[in-house]
Amino acid sequence: MRANTYILSAFALTLLSGLVSAKCLPQPDATPECRYPVGDSWCAEKDRANPYAYSDQCLAAASSAADVETIRFWNTNKLFANQGQCSAVFFFDSGLQSIENLQVSFSALNASGESIATGTLEIATFGNGSADRYADAFAESEHFCDDDLTIVVDQATAIIEGKQVDLLAQKVLVPEDFKPFKIRTTSARNTDKAAADTLTVVPNPASDCDLSYGETLKNAGLVPKEISIHGPEDTDFSGYGCPYRITPAPGTKIQTGSTVTFRSAWEAG
Repeated sequence: MRANTYILSAFALTLLSGLVSAKCLPQPDATPECRYPVGDSWCAEKDRANPYAYSDQCLAAASSAADVETIRFWNTNKLFANQGQCSAVFFFDSGLQSIENLQVSFSALNASGESIATGTLEIATFGNGSADRYADAFAESEHFCDDDLTIVVDQATAIIEGKQVDLLAQKVLVPEDFKPFKIRTTSARNTDKAAADTLTVVPNPASDCDLSYGETLKNAGLVPKEISIHGPEDTDFSGYGCPYRITPAPGTKIQTGSTVTFRSAWEAG
């Protein structure tokens, strides 16, 4: 449960570091990031029912963040720009909340983990309604078209519904991986289909010794190329006049009109 669900006791704790505004709560894990254990002994002494100290400022920020929706963003594209620069495109989803002065600063790391570029994404305002829910932001560098880059966000702030919010501290900025569709046009699909329709299967010989295999190939829409071997005999021939070493092999799909080469052996005269 969040801190604002408890009945709170507010105290001013005088510590060595100065005056700290704190609240005492009954549980040690209400909002872990706001715990202030230095003040536990003071809380236990003053209010046994609420012996655990929390930073009042942190609790206030956490309460404010509870009303903030997640802001998701993706890297959707990278484009070559002018003078050797490359533009990286990022797409933001406001979650239908009014956002102003969004600023996201980041570093780009190469495959070795070295920072090779930095950038800041800025959007003046978006999210004021369904039509304005999404917005693009751009950053340019000569390195942003490199492969295998990792983007590391260093700072991110925005004014959300009139409140200044540290998006990283409140964990409301969420990066998403983006995988684009494969896109083809109708004409390309028809071209692929037409190409597939012109494929022909290389036929098998009609028998173990098809003396008219060349005609069989012609009937299939292919061009026979017979290589006659006149002794000495190849070790793999299957009989005089019989086709062998057929290339491409029978059963292979090839374009109609392609050449099929085969050998046939004849007795030397």
